[in-house]
Amino acid sequence: MFIYRYNDPTIYGGIERKILTIAKWLSANQMFTPHLLTNYGDSMFAGDFRSAGFPVHVVSMGGPFGIANIARTALALIEEHDIVLVQTHRFRESLAGAEIRRRNSRIRHITRVHTHIDGSAVQGWKLPAYHLLDRCAQPWVDSYVALSQTIRDELVARSHIAPSKVRIVPNGIPMLETEPQIEDGQNSLQRHVAVVGTVEERKRQEYLVRAIGHLRRERKLDVRLSLFGTFDPMYGEWMRNLVGQEGVGDLVNLAGYTDNVAAALAGIPVVAIASDFEGIPTSILEGMSAGRLVVATDVGGTADLVVDGVNGFLLPPGDWRPFAEVLERIWSAPAAHWVGMRRAAMATYQERFTVDAMMQGLLATYRDCGVL
Repeated sequence: MFIYRYNDPTIYGGIERKILTIAKWLSANQMFTPHLLTNYGDSMFAGDFRSAGFPVHVVSMGGPFGIANIARTALALIEEHDIVLVQTHRFRESLAGAEIRRRNSRIRHITRVHTHIDGSAVQGWKLPAYHLLDRCAQPWVDSYVALSQTIRDELVARSHIAPSKVRIVPNGIPMLETEPQIEDGQNSLQRHVAVVGTVEERKRQEYLVRAIGHLRRERKLDVRLSLFGTFDPMYGEWMRNLVGQEGVGDLVNLAGYTDNVAAALAGIPVVAIASDFEGIPTSILEGMSAGRLVVATDVGGTADLVVDGVNGFLLPPGDWRPFAEVLERIWSAPAAHWVGMRRAAMATYQERFTVDAMMQGLLATYRDCGVL
């Protein structure tokens, strides 16, 4: 099995963690031997893939012939290692996978669509052009795995992918805590919010910084914020300046990447995302599995996870003010008030978003494609 990942060496986010989870599960259950084909062999992600005992192959995707370079390299490796399946995870990768499949009809090609064509980052004429390219590549994609109903709808309506080719398989994660502790006393929860994920412009962590700045100045309420994730250099520097401008340097912890999310979230009762785009956000699933209050923007597949007011808070994207309002609301009530919501979040995770649930969906896809 080949997993192709076009990877920025400075980024280690939810997609990378999910790929590694899938690879380990497949290997442990003796389904496939996972191989990684990537453009950055010295990235943290490639290092973790190697550390898990899996082969890593490096190929350049630069220049006008990038996709052809990938296909040429991959086809030689496919023959050498008796690979039967290529799995890709984002739009650029799926085009390369389609070219591999076109050149070798024995290979099956599955693409797991996280945030289709990264719509939030594609502007103007590029978005319909990308949908057209995706439609043209369809004959060489055996199955599309959409992480949410929203993504499936976009594939069918805008890329004109045959509905029979699209299967919804949400992300699943290991439970962070075997027995999450949910406070139920009359005291308020600790005033602390965690954001887990790559710190970059599309994730909009700035809205949380602005919200806690507003709460300090206007509401006399201090809320701590911890950001766990690799930092895009330019956005990270801009965020540091924003923290100073908002006067919350003593409240914001720019913690950086962690490979132990459970430890990072210890004692932090609220997990938030403010993104402009998401597939199925891993950090929100992690928070739900650990019985945290979750606060998320209504983008991508987030609404497949969070029902506003039932198992978390679902906010409109593009503004910091709803975050300020919700955070103030959380700490205006005792911990006991939020027990039902936190337990509902745990139940949502346990019913639909475990690793086993995700893998059963993927295995069904592999069987449909004839590789199992």
